[in-house]
Amino acid sequence: MRFDYEYRTSDNVRHTGTIKASSRDAAYAALKAQGVRPGSVTAAPGFLNILFGRGKRWIAIGILAFVATGLVVARVRNPPPPRPDPRAATPVPRHFVDLGDGIDLAAVFADSGERFLAYYALPGVRFEVPNAPEELSDCLKHTILIEPDDSEAAIELKRIVTGMKDDMRAYLSSDFGNVAAYVLRLEERQAMEAEYRDGVMRRLRAGLVSLEEANAILAAMGLQRAE
Repeated sequence: MRFDYEYRTSDNVRHTGTIKASSRDAAYAALKAQGVRPGSVTAAPGFLNILFGRGKRWIAIGILAFVATGLVVARVRNPPPPRPDPRAATPVPRHFVDLGDGIDLAAVFADSGERFLAYYALPGVRFEVPNAPEELSDCLKHTILIEPDDSEAAIELKRIVTGMKDDMRAYLSSDFGNVAAYVLRLEERQAMEAEYRDGVMRRLRAGLVSLEEANAILAAMGLQRAE
Protein backbone atom coordinates (compact mmCIF):
# COMPACT_ATOMS: atom_id res chain seq x y z
CA MET A 1 0.00 0.00 0.00
CA ARG A 2 1.02 3.64 -0.51
CA PHE A 3 0.84 6.27 2.23
CA ASP A 4 1.05 10.04 1.98
CA TYR A 5 2.88 11.80 4.79
CA GLU A 6 3.85 15.31 5.78
CA TYR A 7 6.37 16.74 8.17
CA ARG A 8 8.01 20.05 9.05
CA THR A 9 11.70 20.78 9.27
CA SER A 10 13.35 22.77 12.06
CA ASP A 11 12.82 25.99 10.09
CA ASN A 12 9.06 25.22 10.01
CA VAL A 13 8.97 24.40 6.28
CA ARG A 14 6.24 21.91 5.35
CA HIS A 15 7.23 18.85 3.26
CA THR A 16 5.15 16.01 1.83
CA GLY A 17 5.97 12.62 0.37
CA THR A 18 4.76 9.10 -0.37
CA ILE A 19 6.00 5.81 1.02
CA LYS A 20 5.11 2.16 0.42
CA ALA A 21 4.42 0.02 3.46
CA SER A 22 2.27 -2.89 4.55
CA SER A 23 0.40 -0.76 7.10
CA ARG A 24 0.21 2.75 8.55
CA ASP A 25 2.29 1.73 11.58
CA ALA A 26 4.93 0.24 9.31
CA ALA A 27 4.98 3.50 7.35
CA TYR A 28 5.58 5.46 10.60
CA ALA A 29 8.39 3.12 11.58
CA ALA A 30 10.04 3.33 8.17
CA LEU A 31 9.93 7.14 8.20
CA LYS A 32 11.34 7.38 11.71
CA ALA A 33 14.16 5.07 10.64
CA GLN A 34 14.94 7.65 7.95
CA GLY A 35 15.02 10.43 10.54
CA VAL A 36 11.65 11.82 9.51
CA ARG A 37 9.06 12.58 12.16
CA PRO A 38 5.81 12.81 10.24
CA GLY A 39 2.97 14.96 11.42
CA SER A 40 0.48 12.76 9.60
CA VAL A 41 0.47 9.53 7.63
CA THR A 42 -2.64 8.69 5.53
CA ALA A 43 -3.47 6.02 2.98
CA ALA A 44 -2.89 7.41 -0.52
CA PRO A 45 -6.03 7.63 -2.65
CA GLY A 46 -6.34 4.98 -5.33
CA PHE A 47 -8.48 2.03 -6.29
CA LEU A 48 -6.33 -0.63 -4.66
CA ASN A 49 -5.82 1.35 -1.47
CA ILE A 50 -9.51 2.11 -1.20
CA LEU A 51 -10.40 -1.48 -1.98
CA PHE A 52 -7.79 -3.21 0.20
CA GLY A 53 -7.51 -0.76 3.07
CA ARG A 54 -7.69 -2.00 6.64
CA GLY A 55 -11.00 -3.63 7.41
CA LYS A 56 -12.05 -3.76 3.78
CA ARG A 57 -10.32 -6.90 2.54
CA TRP A 58 -13.42 -9.11 2.72
CA ILE A 59 -15.49 -6.45 1.01
CA ALA A 60 -12.89 -6.31 -1.75
CA ILE A 61 -12.84 -10.09 -2.10
CA GLY A 62 -16.63 -10.12 -2.37
CA ILE A 63 -16.60 -7.41 -5.04
CA LEU A 64 -13.92 -9.18 -7.07
CA ALA A 65 -15.79 -12.48 -6.80
CA PHE A 66 -19.00 -10.80 -7.98
CA VAL A 67 -17.23 -9.24 -10.95
CA ALA A 68 -15.53 -12.52 -11.86
CA THR A 69 -18.86 -14.37 -11.71
CA GLY A 70 -20.44 -11.76 -13.97
CA LEU A 71 -17.66 -12.18 -16.52
CA VAL A 72 -18.07 -15.96 -16.54
CA VAL A 73 -21.85 -15.70 -16.98
CA ALA A 74 -21.42 -13.17 -19.80
CA ARG A 75 -18.96 -15.45 -21.57
CA VAL A 76 -21.37 -18.41 -21.27
CA ARG A 77 -24.30 -16.39 -22.59
CA ASN A 78 -22.26 -14.71 -25.32
CA PRO A 79 -19.49 -17.12 -26.29
CA PRO A 80 -16.84 -15.78 -28.65
CA PRO A 81 -17.37 -16.67 -32.31
CA PRO A 82 -15.63 -19.87 -33.37
CA ARG A 83 -12.34 -19.47 -35.14
CA PRO A 84 -12.63 -20.01 -38.89
CA ASP A 85 -11.31 -23.32 -40.17
CA PRO A 86 -8.02 -22.65 -42.01
CA ARG A 87 -9.15 -25.22 -44.62
CA ALA A 88 -12.25 -23.17 -45.50
CA ALA A 89 -12.47 -22.26 -49.18
CA THR A 90 -12.17 -18.54 -49.88
CA PRO A 91 -14.93 -17.23 -52.20
CA VAL A 92 -14.14 -16.05 -55.73
CA PRO A 93 -16.37 -14.81 -58.58
CA ARG A 94 -17.56 -17.28 -61.21
CA HIS A 95 -15.06 -17.86 -64.01
CA PHE A 96 -14.21 -20.57 -66.49
CA VAL A 97 -12.14 -23.47 -65.15
CA ASP A 98 -10.64 -26.10 -67.42
CA LEU A 99 -11.95 -29.38 -66.03
CA GLY A 100 -9.87 -31.47 -68.43
CA ASP A 101 -11.64 -34.76 -69.09
CA GLY A 102 -14.31 -33.86 -66.56
CA ILE A 103 -14.73 -33.98 -62.83
CA ASP A 104 -16.84 -36.07 -60.46
CA LEU A 105 -18.92 -33.50 -58.61
CA ALA A 106 -20.06 -36.10 -56.09
CA ALA A 107 -16.42 -36.64 -55.12
CA VAL A 108 -15.82 -32.91 -54.74
CA PHE A 109 -19.04 -31.90 -52.97
CA ALA A 110 -20.63 -34.14 -50.36
CA ASP A 111 -23.65 -31.82 -50.06
CA SER A 112 -26.31 -32.16 -52.77
CA GLY A 113 -27.03 -28.43 -52.69
CA GLU A 114 -23.39 -27.57 -53.32
CA ARG A 115 -23.28 -30.09 -56.19
CA PHE A 116 -26.33 -28.42 -57.72
CA LEU A 117 -24.73 -24.97 -57.52
CA ALA A 118 -21.56 -26.37 -59.11
CA TYR A 119 -23.48 -26.98 -62.37
CA TYR A 120 -23.84 -23.20 -62.62
CA ALA A 121 -20.31 -22.38 -61.42
CA LEU A 122 -18.72 -21.99 -64.87
CA PRO A 123 -20.23 -19.05 -66.80
CA GLY A 124 -21.96 -20.05 -70.01
CA VAL A 125 -21.09 -23.76 -69.84
CA ARG A 126 -24.06 -25.98 -70.57
CA PHE A 127 -24.55 -29.09 -68.45
CA GLU A 128 -27.46 -31.45 -68.02
CA VAL A 129 -28.54 -30.07 -64.67
CA PRO A 130 -30.50 -32.28 -62.24
CA ASN A 131 -33.46 -30.95 -60.31
CA ALA A 132 -32.65 -28.73 -57.38
CA PRO A 133 -32.73 -30.44 -53.95
CA GLU A 134 -35.88 -29.75 -51.95
CA GLU A 135 -33.86 -28.10 -49.20
CA LEU A 136 -31.31 -26.29 -51.35
CA SER A 137 -30.82 -23.58 -48.74
CA ASP A 138 -29.50 -26.19 -46.28
CA CYS A 139 -26.15 -26.02 -48.05
CA LEU A 140 -25.71 -22.52 -46.62
CA LYS A 141 -25.23 -24.06 -43.17
CA HIS A 142 -22.01 -25.80 -44.19
CA THR A 143 -18.49 -24.56 -44.89
CA ILE A 144 -16.72 -25.92 -47.94
CA LEU A 145 -13.28 -27.22 -46.97
CA ILE A 146 -10.19 -27.62 -49.13
CA GLU A 147 -8.78 -31.13 -48.76
CA PRO A 148 -5.07 -31.99 -49.22
CA ASP A 149 -5.75 -34.29 -52.19
CA ASP A 150 -8.00 -31.83 -54.07
CA SER A 151 -6.96 -31.11 -57.65
CA GLU A 152 -6.51 -27.51 -58.82
CA ALA A 153 -9.82 -27.72 -60.71
CA ALA A 154 -11.62 -29.05 -57.61
CA ILE A 155 -10.18 -26.25 -55.47
CA GLU A 156 -11.31 -23.61 -57.95
CA LEU A 157 -14.79 -25.13 -58.11
CA LYS A 158 -15.01 -25.11 -54.32
CA ARG A 159 -13.96 -21.46 -54.19
CA ILE A 160 -16.48 -20.48 -56.87
CA VAL A 161 -19.34 -22.36 -55.18
CA THR A 162 -18.38 -20.71 -51.87
CA GLY A 163 -18.83 -17.36 -53.58
CA MET A 164 -22.17 -18.51 -55.02
CA LYS A 165 -23.34 -19.49 -51.55
CA ASP A 166 -22.52 -15.98 -50.32
CA ASP A 167 -24.51 -14.60 -53.25
CA MET A 168 -27.42 -16.94 -52.53
CA ARG A 169 -27.36 -15.99 -48.84
CA ALA A 170 -27.60 -12.31 -49.73
CA TYR A 171 -30.37 -13.00 -52.28
CA LEU A 172 -32.49 -14.98 -49.82
CA SER A 173 -32.14 -12.26 -47.19
CA SER A 174 -33.78 -9.72 -49.50
CA ASP A 175 -37.50 -8.99 -49.38
CA PHE A 176 -38.22 -10.69 -52.72
CA GLY A 177 -35.76 -13.57 -52.46
CA ASN A 178 -36.76 -17.22 -52.29
CA VAL A 179 -35.13 -20.49 -53.38
CA ALA A 180 -37.28 -21.00 -56.49
CA ALA A 181 -36.56 -17.48 -57.72
CA TYR A 182 -32.85 -17.96 -57.09
CA VAL A 183 -32.75 -21.20 -59.12
CA LEU A 184 -34.59 -19.43 -61.97
CA ARG A 185 -32.01 -16.66 -61.77
CA LEU A 186 -29.20 -19.22 -62.13
CA GLU A 187 -30.87 -20.78 -65.17
CA GLU A 188 -31.50 -17.46 -66.89
CA ARG A 189 -27.98 -16.20 -66.22
CA GLN A 190 -26.38 -19.40 -67.54
CA ALA A 191 -28.53 -19.30 -70.70
CA MET A 192 -27.72 -15.63 -71.28
CA GLU A 193 -23.98 -16.25 -70.88
CA ALA A 194 -24.08 -19.24 -73.24
CA GLU A 195 -25.95 -17.21 -75.85
CA TYR A 196 -23.45 -14.37 -75.47
CA ARG A 197 -20.53 -16.75 -76.09
CA ASP A 198 -22.32 -18.27 -79.08
CA GLY A 199 -22.72 -14.75 -80.49
CA VAL A 200 -19.00 -14.02 -80.09
CA MET A 201 -18.14 -17.33 -81.77
CA ARG A 202 -20.45 -16.53 -84.71
CA ARG A 203 -18.73 -13.18 -85.16
CA LEU A 204 -15.36 -14.93 -85.02
CA ARG A 205 -16.35 -17.48 -87.68
CA ALA A 206 -17.71 -14.69 -89.86
CA GLY A 207 -14.39 -12.87 -89.64
CA LEU A 208 -15.93 -9.87 -87.89
CA VAL A 209 -13.46 -10.14 -85.00
CA SER A 210 -10.02 -11.68 -84.71
CA LEU A 211 -9.25 -14.60 -82.40
CA GLU A 212 -7.41 -12.21 -80.08
CA GLU A 213 -10.36 -9.81 -79.98
CA ALA A 214 -12.83 -12.64 -79.41
CA ASN A 215 -10.82 -14.02 -76.51
CA ALA A 216 -10.50 -10.58 -74.95
CA ILE A 217 -14.30 -10.23 -75.07
CA LEU A 218 -14.83 -13.71 -73.60
CA ALA A 219 -12.20 -13.18 -70.89
CA ALA A 220 -13.95 -9.99 -69.79
CA MET A 221 -17.08 -12.06 -69.16
CA GLY A 222 -15.22 -14.95 -67.53
CA LEU A 223 -16.28 -17.23 -70.41
CA GLN A 224 -14.42 -20.09 -72.04
CA ARG A 225 -11.87 -18.87 -74.58
CA ALA A 226 -12.12 -19.70 -78.26
CA GLU A 227 -9.60 -22.13 -79.71
